[in-house]
This record gives sequence, structure tokens and C-alpha cells, in this order.
Amino acid sequence: MVVTARQPETLVTSAQFANMFGADDRVELWRGIVVEMSPVNHLHSRIAFRLNARLSMFVIEHGLGEVWPADTGYTIEVGPDTVVAPDLAFAPQAYAKTVTKMSRGFPFFIPPLVVEVKSPNDSEREIAEKLALYLAAGVGEIWWVRPMEETLTRHWLDRSPRTLGRDDLLDAIEALPGFSMEVRDVFPPE
Repeated sequence: MVVTARQPETLVTSAQFANMFGADDRVELWRGIVVEMSPVNHLHSRIAFRLNARLSMFVIEHGLGEVWPADTGYTIEVGPDTVVAPDLAFAPQAYAKTVTKMSRGFPFFIPPLVVEVKSPNDSEREIAEKLALYLAAGVGEIWWVRPMEETLTRHWLDRSPRTLGRDDLLDAIEALPGFSMEVRDVFPPE
């Protein structure tokens, strides 16, 4: 996840951040500080793809909005600003329509559902920091997928986390009523 943080003399705003980097740069803005992200490995990509495919098909079939893949940035905090690009985020229909008309910048948006996949170099401290950012911003539900353990942990602001294993059912998602899948389907076949 995090490689290094560039400590500026003054904090960077979301608008400034939008003009600082190109599409190929893997960076986020955490409370005004630019944070460089490492590339992900193939297992990480495969898991994110599988989740994106399942969630996107459900969201499209039910006309619920859009599932934004990795590298889609949006602002979740202002003053100091935080711009994140999770592995996946769900955007309800009304919001997805307004935001797609923007050509530049990172609009303010608190997603009801965010998905992150742990990379081998992600430390527990970094995961806790990013989870805290999401929860403090008011993200409705965060899924943290751990490929090596083959688990998916669901986090909410108002209740204790719940970790699901390969044999569990992922369901009862408030943002996506009716969606369910076996956790084993998140991971590539053995």
C-alpha cells in the first residue's frame, strides 16, 4: 500500500492534488499529505477483478449505479483534504450520474461501500490507518480482503467487524439489497 509520504511544507488540497500527477501515478492524498502507493501483484489484481465483475453485474442488472474500479479517486474529507482510490467503490445511481460529467478533479463523495485488497507489502499499521480514514469519513461499509488468509472482513462505523472465511456467505449488504456470494468465489480457484 504505502511506500512513502511526501511531507510538504504546507498541506495539499484536493484541487492542487488533481493537477500534480498523471494517470499513471499511484498516489493518494491523506489529510493533505501525498502518499505514494506501490503497484499491486497478480493475486491482488485477480481478486479485485473477480469482485468487480460480480458487484458490477449485480449493480447493472438492478440499475443501482456503478462500481468504480481501482485508481478512481474521490475526496472523502475536506480541510485537510483526503483523496482515496480504493480497489472498488460502489456509487449509487443518482451520484454516479452527476460525477461522470466532471472532467477534472476529485469530487466529494462518501461511498456506501468500499473494497480493499491487502497486498503483501501492506502493514497492519497502514491498514488500520486507512480503515480509520474511511470510518472517520463515514463510509457505510468497508470490506478488507486478505488473499493469503482467504478471508474478507466487513467493517462498519456502528458495529464490530465480522470476518468471513472461504465457506461463508457474503450477504445482507445494506448498500446492495439482495446481493450475495460465497466468499470462496472472491478468490481464484485452487
